[in-house]
Amino acid sequence: MKITLQEKERIEKFMTAAKYSIALHNCEHFANYVLYGLNLSSQHNLWWKSLGANVIYYLQPTQSTKENCQNYMRQQIADILNDNLRKAKIEKANRKHLEFWSARGVRFKQDD
Repeated sequence: MKITLQEKERIEKFMTAAKYSIALHNCEHFANYVLYGLNLSSQHNLWWKSLGANVIYYLQPTQSTKENCQNYMRQQIADILNDNLRKAKIEKANRKHLEFWSARGVRFKQDD
């Protein structure tokens, strides 16, 4: 599934404008805003869920816009580093595999 230009703009707008809040800006608010342009959560239709979210809102620490962006960047960097590490491990395993068989006189045809 590809992200449309409008969805990308909404993601950037939400990330820069909203502090995370379980009562006002939670993950369901985010998803509905990105997909439909509506910043709402159906979880607040029931009074006890709304009450619980409001209590947590006053007790929980919130992330600033800057922290939202920093966390996003950290995750992107971590994903790239983990992918590079995975590729390096595969290359090392392949190299050891070739060395093992080469030491026993077996040669593999190289793809060009």
